Amino acid sequence: MASRSSTESHRVPCHEHAALAPPSSIVDDDDRRIRYRTADPEDRSSLVAMYEDFAAADRTQGLPPVERSGIEAWLDVVLDDASVLAVHDGRIVGHVMFVADDAGEHELGVFVHQYYQDAGVGTNLLRAGLAHAGRRGITDVWLSVAPRNRRARAVYERLEFVEDGECDHGIRLSTTL
Repeated sequence: MASRSSTESHRVPCHEHAALAPPSSIVDDDDRRIRYRTADPEDRSSLVAMYEDFAAADRTQGLPPVERSGIEAWLDVVLDDASVLAVHDGRIVGHVMFVADDAGEHELGVFVHQYYQDAGVGTNLLRAGLAHAGRRGITDVWLSVAPRNRRARAVYERLEFVEDGECDHGIRLSTTL
């Protein structure tokens, strides 16, 4: 885990994400109705199925794990009441999570199934997740992104994340809710 630099996190205005606080829904750029809702224990098997079907090219920093046993062990750590899901026709197609670190901050992780990328699903999943995290009392959120992943960095910057230094897996971006 990276330590916080002297750069202050940027506070995200509550209204920026509140409209998508779960439960909520959108129609994505491919005209599909996507529902955003909080995760519950019954979602575990559907999440395992989504992650098992994840394209190799969309895995980053070794996540999600490839093998079912690895996915299940990982979900033991990351699946909690701060997780928000994107659902289409009853199928989980995205997952955003906030994992507490030793400094009392929360690392954000977001995964969108390859068939639902580039349609606004992930950006809106992030908005829904950030709104939910704020309501749960989470204030300091960070993530790491590869320096060459300009597309992801642009999305995070639109959502008011600011560069906060480097970490083991690339550039650290953070925000305060």
